[in-house]
Amino acid sequence: MKKLSVLALALLLTTQAASAIPYPPKPVPIPTTGTSSAAGVAGVTGFLGFVGFLVLYDLWRRNNCAGDVLGLGGPGFTTPSNPYQNVMLTVNDRGLCRPKAIRVRG
Repeated sequence: MKKLSVLALALLLTTQAASAIPYPPKPVPIPTTGTSSAAGVAGVTGFLGFVGFLVLYDLWRRNNCAGDVLGLGGPGFTTPSNPYQNVMLTVNDRGLCRPKAIRVRG
């Protein structure tokens, strides 16, 4: 029984001594909210969305009789269009936006 109590006392002293050893503090983790590639993806997506809007607006204004609503100008809107230019002619240049004649049936 004496051997068991000596062993228990030795074990108790060694565990207390081991817990008294000072350890360096753990480094504080740096919080991250995202990566730099996420900002790049957002920037590129916004740019491509803007370019896509400009392309669709250009097609819309050249194929509808409304004309250049935003006032961006270009060939056929602010300058006369030349048939030798590599530009799609506007609806007005093609003569498709004339007022239709009202005919009386009778």
